[in-house]
Amino acid sequence: MFSLIITIVSIALVVALVAATMAYTSTLTQGRSHADAATLVAQAQQVALAVQVRTAMADVGVPKNQSTPAETLSPDYLRSIPAGWFINCGDTVCQVSKALPPEALETCLTVNDRAGLGKTVSVTVFDLLNSSFNCTERLDGDSNLMGYQFDYLLRR
Repeated sequence: MFSLIITIVSIALVVALVAATMAYTSTLTQGRSHADAATLVAQAQQVALAVQVRTAMADVGVPKNQSTPAETLSPDYLRSIPAGWFINCGDTVCQVSKALPPEALETCLTVNDRAGLGKTVSVTVFDLLNSSFNCTERLDGDSNLMGYQFDYLLRR
């Protein structure tokens, strides 16, 4: 009888431990996506500010209507450039972009939620009244998911 009670208590403790581990892992994943989203926004703001400083100080902007690697801002306007950022400027707007891998879905959902666009990645154009950044799907020619793209909009 005593062995049966010990076995039942042991099973209950194992179940409780598994439940606690699952709950904790979910919290860690959510925290990681929030940290990654904050990092994307902060890096984009740094690159956008460097574009503004370059335009103001050197009276030379980023080339218009072509994708330019953000590394062109270093070392004069930004000491070190976060990897993978591109700048595409038009007459009134510059778009600072970074391609993200397919595994970045949670980060993209968090970015869009923080931007006030809801937890979705089906945003296709900037809502200029509500947000200056978003995260969208990158699709190939056959509409297969290649990953995601984070965009930060800089009004000039």
